[in-house]
Amino acid sequence: MAGPLNPIVGEREFNGAEFDYLIDLEPSALMGLKTAQRGFARVLGEIVGNEVEWAEKAGVTAADMTHLALLNQRIARLDEYLAPVQKFAEMLSETRYVLEDRRQHIVLNIGASVERRGKEMPELLARYQKTRAYRSAAGKKAAKTRQRNAQEQEAEARALEADPDAELLDEALEAEPCGEVG
Repeated sequence: MAGPLNPIVGEREFNGAEFDYLIDLEPSALMGLKTAQRGFARVLGEIVGNEVEWAEKAGVTAADMTHLALLNQRIARLDEYLAPVQKFAEMLSETRYVLEDRRQHIVLNIGASVERRGKEMPELLARYQKTRAYRSAAGKKAAKTRQRNAQEQEAEARALEADPDAELLDEALEAEPCGEVG
């Protein structure tokens, strides 16, 4: 049954108290860890199927089998939680982006209002100096980008005027390689 102990995708309540074995690693610590390869489920079936008659002969101890069973159980339980928790984390992140967008709109609108009303009440301009600077920063950055792009286009146009065949060479270099035939 679904619920905090058995979540499904879309739920927002999770009880992970049972996961007292969770590990928090640095991303670099994940390098080199082994993962299950194709056919692993069949390998597990073989090992478990041979446990009674052949494990001892193969040097597989009861402790190995107990530990393997515990790891299988824990991995299966983690897998039950992963999709719902990942979806929840995705929703948290997306919601934060939307809320931040709304917050930015309000702040930018306040800055615009201060600019308009500052014409009648100049003291407003000093009181909201940081807000006004913040509001205009994005516009200034966009203007610089437009100017830089225009300069790059002008430079390209001048280069083409100087050597019209250069564009043909550039296009040939950018062409996609042909796929294999056969």
